[in-house]
Amino acid sequence: MRAKGFALKLMKEEHIAFAINTSNEELWHRKLGHFHHVVLMYMQRHNRIRGVPRLENRLTNCAACQYRKQARKLFPQSAWRATHKLQLVHIDVEGTQRTTSLNDSRYYIIFINDYSRFC
Repeated sequence: MRAKGFALKLMKEEHIAFAINTSNEELWHRKLGHFHHVVLMYMQRHNRIRGVPRLENRLTNCAACQYRKQARKLFPQSAWRATHKLQLVHIDVEGTQRTTSLNDSRYYIIFINDYSRFC
């Protein structure tokens, strides 16, 4: 499967060891499941959360939230399609089935015409 997959290395940054000073906003953003900062401020203003210290600063960019916002590219469309019947036929053999047919067959074959999509 060439050029249709991608490698996602989430743990690449985790192999680096250094001290980090995290703010209360960043800590509670992570603890509460990566809520948006506006939602955290709303919940604090309307007393929806208890035990959370006063949040004031804006959050820095969260790597986990950035990964969540990414979308994958669409697969490329096939360049060639059949222009008349039976020019291209897709064949698929299926089996083994638990329930046998009337002739005690456990396999079956499907023929799909590319032009009309008739099976």
